[in-house]
Amino acid sequence: MNSLALKERFLQTANSWVCDSYAIDVRYVATRTNNGGFQIAAASLSLFPIPPQTDTVFHIQTDFLVAGQFQQRAQTRADLLTTLEQAAAGQIETPGGTLKLIASNAHILNSENLNPSRWYSDLHLQISGDALPQIPEFELFELNNALRTSDPPFDGIADLARWLSLSIPSSTSSLPLINIRVVPPLDLIVNQSELLDDRLLLVLRAHPNFDVGRFGLAIWITPGNGLSSRRQVASEINWRQPESGVKEGSAHIRVERAESTLAMLTIGGVTTRRRWFNDPNKARNNRMLAVQHFDKELKQIKHAVLEQSSDAPRFERGVAALLFLQGFSPAIQLETDAPDIILMTPAGRLVIVECTTRISDFSAKVGKLVDRRGSLEKSLRASHHNGEVTAMLVCALPKDQIATWQAEPVVHQIILVTQEDLRQAIIEVRNPRNPDDLLDAAVSRMSQSGI
Repeated sequence: MNSLALKERFLQTANSWVCDSYAIDVRYVATRTNNGGFQIAAASLSLFPIPPQTDTVFHIQTDFLVAGQFQQRAQTRADLLTTLEQAAAGQIETPGGTLKLIASNAHILNSENLNPSRWYSDLHLQISGDALPQIPEFELFELNNALRTSDPPFDGIADLARWLSLSIPSSTSSLPLINIRVVPPLDLIVNQSELLDDRLLLVLRAHPNFDVGRFGLAIWITPGNGLSSRRQVASEINWRQPESGVKEGSAHIRVERAESTLAMLTIGGVTTRRRWFNDPNKARNNRMLAVQHFDKELKQIKHAVLEQSSDAPRFERGVAALLFLQGFSPAIQLETDAPDIILMTPAGRLVIVECTTRISDFSAKVGKLVDRRGSLEKSLRASHHNGEVTAMLVCALPKDQIATWQAEPVVHQIILVTQEDLRQAIIEVRNPRNPDDLLDAAVSRMSQSGI
């Protein structure tokens, strides 16, 4: 999809999502141009159906930089759509005036919505401009000092960027961006919905001004019963509007032969959420039943793998437990000069695994895997065993945080598992694939991404 079509699709969908009384949050950093003005280095504009609990407003201007954040509640739909159109064209209005994203030709547009594997999708559009010149060392020194004396004060540009949750270009190879997000006016309340004994409970909430006749909700029941297992159920939702003003809807849906059910929510023809619901009494995976008996809903494994990323030993144990649920036979090593985990598949294939929770030891982990794989393969061949060993690096971070390093494992034929892969693995453990098939698929993906 080209940039013009992407922009038109974004604005068209926003037109069907945005309601009167949405709230807006704008964050921006702009640097001085050669002619004395300011151009956007990084900015974000987000629309929410529920206003923030507290207002956060500030505006800073130094000799080299303009930055700030402001929030507005209960905006009219017309004003919000106008603001979105301006931002999509590379322009935002701030308390200090208009800021623009400079592009010598047309802006480059992209969107996370083009990723078909997402389970939750707000409406997203990213606009890129021309690369900015790198800030000279002396100017950076003066800028950091100015921010420490500003009101409110920040400990330099890095602290300001963290506060605003903006990625400020640090070199001429990175581009200035505006990221626009619109949170959907209706959503599936996952923690109140459930599948149990062939009955599916779905609970939804909607913005008070959203027309609840304008959304789609489909389900797919597995193993189910043929085509009757695929249904549209939006018309079965019963709506009410309590005193809080937020519309609440729910439906108790009879489903046949339902071990798992996928719910698919769309608004304006765009998918906003996909979610599997699993009947805890019908899990096919015996390993799952055993682990879940002691770790209800796998809360501890999920916490160790997805949330407790700073605790490396706990992350390793969580990864080992997740691999066990997938059908592998994992062994956590006690020897320090050894891989974190050694796996064996049902077909007898060996996999050595290193786990990391931070970027700083990424390259070191790759080096260890290369050395230990070579050493183990040599030992196996000397003992007249199959000398094939697969290496795997499991990283707690998402792909976008390790983009610079992703080529390194590929060069050394190492399977890279990221946070997105771990989330998907947790979703699939109730109906796991054969571990050897999983390994084959991972090796194939690695080979296809070779450089």
